[in-house]
Amino acid sequence: MLIEVIALHVLVWVWNPGLGWVVAALSLYGMLWLLGDWRAVCLRPILVNKEALIVRIGLRWTVQAPFAAIASVRPEAAKPPSHKTPGYLSSILPGTPQYLIALNPPIVAHGLYGRRRTITTLGLAVDDTASFEAALKRRFADWKHEQSSAVRSMSKGRYGLR
Repeated sequence: MLIEVIALHVLVWVWNPGLGWVVAALSLYGMLWLLGDWRAVCLRPILVNKEALIVRIGLRWTVQAPFAAIASVRPEAAKPPSHKTPGYLSSILPGTPQYLIALNPPIVAHGLYGRRRTITTLGLAVDDTASFEAALKRRFADWKHEQSSAVRSMSKGRYGLR
């Protein structure tokens, strides 16, 4: 990539020196951005906290899926949806996700420069599938227990409901 940037700079510089420097600066910015995104993929892990599954796809997308919005999580054995499928966001490009997470109701993914995208399906790839599944099952069980406790409290009139 660096060789291509230098070749493009020289080619444009011969035609217009000022434009050659602009192209070189933009190319360097692009390379730095790609390096930063690659580091962000390594340093911003998928989190399973008390209320939600948080997926951060480098610098590009952040998805916070509350457990109430997760309809299903299934290991992906078949062909996943196309990246162009409306409502589908894949955390791995290129490649095949290990899990497909169906979301109901749809949630908003927050992207770079304020972009927003409504998603119904999230394709996910993780490094340690056993740990991911264990953490997700544990948090789902805790969340369901908390929800059932809240419903029992409501039925007893704690929140003014009878």
